[in-house]
Amino acid sequence: MTVKKEFPTEAIQHSDVLSILTAKERKDIEAHAYFRHYKKGQLLFMEGDPRERFYMVVKGYVRLEKTNTSGTTRFDAFLKPSSFFPYEGLFYDEDYSYSAEAFTDVDLLYIPTYYFEGLLKRNKKLLMNLVRCLTNKIVMLEHRLLSMTNSSASKRIIQLLGYLAEDLGEERDGAIVIPCPITTVEAAKLTGTSRETVSHVFSSLKKEEKLVIQKNKNLILKDPTHFLSTIA
Repeated sequence: MTVKKEFPTEAIQHSDVLSILTAKERKDIEAHAYFRHYKKGQLLFMEGDPRERFYMVVKGYVRLEKTNTSGTTRFDAFLKPSSFFPYEGLFYDEDYSYSAEAFTDVDLLYIPTYYFEGLLKRNKKLLMNLVRCLTNKIVMLEHRLLSMTNSSASKRIIQLLGYLAEDLGEERDGAIVIPCPITTVEAAKLTGTSRETVSHVFSSLKKEEKLVIQKNKNLILKDPTHFLSTIA
């Protein structure tokens, strides 16, 4: 059973969407907000489920996935702490248009859809901030789609590491750590390549001392410029 818990003020203050709220507005949301812990692999919602909640990642990583009619993945993304979702379907969709899964153990804040959409209608400042965030994401995704569509398989894999570094990376001693377990299977799905191709590229990067793969599958980019320059 989901139980109301103390609202994580420090987390909401770092959310790109909700950070502009005043202390009073945060208190208002607190009265309608819930927290839940999900174990790795648990589904938050499936594509086609009623769109009943908006979420914010407090701790851990969430994976989003959308499939086509043949059952193959056509959209795949990861969300880090402070990420707010879903944007798609705001005000008009009755169902979720993609699935969300706990990629690691995660702590989440969720707000009922009816309340949050009502808040957006009343709070124009919050609505405009959400539109700004959505516009930025659309521009970013269009750029990434064009870039990766026109790249070779090996370059797409290197670009993927650059995008993961940009989205999830943490700088440590001149390197960038991607603290989210990315396997060769995941990388192959994200780049539309084979597992063998990913393994070959990863092996080459390790020999060149540009990449370290930890036992927990977290990645360390020893030469961040090599990866980030491919997505500029």
